[in-house]
Amino acid sequence: MSAANDSCVFNPTVLSDLLGDDSINDFLANYSQLLDEKKLPLSTAIRQNNRKLVRQLSHQLISTSLSVGALELGEICRTVELACDDDGLIFSANEADHLSDAFDRAQHAVSELINGY
Repeated sequence: MSAANDSCVFNPTVLSDLLGDDSINDFLANYSQLLDEKKLPLSTAIRQNNRKLVRQLSHQLISTSLSVGALELGEICRTVELACDDDGLIFSANEADHLSDAFDRAQHAVSELINGY
């Protein structure tokens, strides 16, 4: 899982195409709050190799992230969720750090978009 370029981290047209410009700020604010709520628990679950919780939290983030336009985070969460099917899987701290970095990039993109509206 390598860092994506900016065009893949966040696509602001996804949300405006879905909702129209009037509802975007509220939706982005709610998504930003979701990121704040899920970042630490998901990173911790990965570090503790708690696959049940990793699957649950990553699943919650997939469609919301992709719908908002946070493409990188949505795809990473999808990859993480699918990896939970591997019985021999042992997550590493590096994977938790990578996910945390993706959260930060998505949060930064959302904040910039909110400030632009």
